[in-house]
Amino acid sequence: MKPGLCFVAMLLWSAISIPANSSSVAGPAGAAAVPVQTAGPAAEPERPAPANAGPAVVNAVKFTVRDKKSAPISGAKVKVSKGTNGNAISTRTNDRGVATFSALPAVDQVVNVTAEGYVSYSGTVDLRRSRTEFEIKLAPRE
Repeated sequence: MKPGLCFVAMLLWSAISIPANSSSVAGPAGAAAVPVQTAGPAAEPERPAPANAGPAVVNAVKFTVRDKKSAPISGAKVKVSKGTNGNAISTRTNDRGVATFSALPAVDQVVNVTAEGYVSYSGTVDLRRSRTEFEIKLAPRE
């Protein structure tokens, strides 16, 4: 092969096989060249997307509603919402004064409790902490 053709063949092979900012590392005889990064910015490693892109979920949150003498209040309406403009869900307390919610986002939740004959309650609970049981005491309406 003539010296000029050899040079052109090497240029063509380099342009096709190896990225511009790489060089070739020789492997065993007959093995393909392996590109190696030699210059330019380091590439960011790929990171998988998190399995749950939203906030964590608390599977069971229990509210016990009692009067000032600690007697359970049956039939009280307990409403939970994510912030003041969030979607609200509600349920009523059972005969033990317990209302249970499942699959609530682990964020600050606004809780409103109403019961006939009692002053309403409104407050915020932080479900990002490990606490999942809350007691709310209502004062009798005068």
